[in-house]
Amino acid sequence: MSDELDSLGIRYEVEETTETVEIDGKDTTKDFVVTTLALTTPPKIQASFTHEGLGKKLVKLFKKEIQVGDPAFDDVVYVSTDTPEETAAFLKSKDTQKTILTAVAGGGSIEIDERHILARIPGKDPTGDHALAALVRIVLKA
Repeated sequence: MSDELDSLGIRYEVEETTETVEIDGKDTTKDFVVTTLALTTPPKIQASFTHEGLGKKLVKLFKKEIQVGDPAFDDVVYVSTDTPEETAAFLKSKDTQKTILTAVAGGGSIEIDERHILARIPGKDPTGDHALAALVRIVLKA
């Protein structure tokens, strides 16, 4: 992944951490690779993708959430955004959905703001996530 990010001119920091997260109502200890990527230009997308727990389901009663139409994604991933049109367009890609779903289903998250992408990806291998580099490319093009 580092070569791919280096070729995009992206500065990034990677750390490994072990955290206790709640997945499907159970506390689980998991390893994460946390990558903070400094974006060269502000993206049009500003959103966070987290696990849809009970608290998020309650929020959905009062706030409209983006749905992609795939129950496997929509039932697991809670999407919070201030850029709904751009985020909906970003989520049309099945590869993007898969990358986000893989992170979130395992207790991780992906957050995109005007200066950074913060990805908490379950696992221990900080060099092997080419899907994250592809996600960065999509964010920069959007």
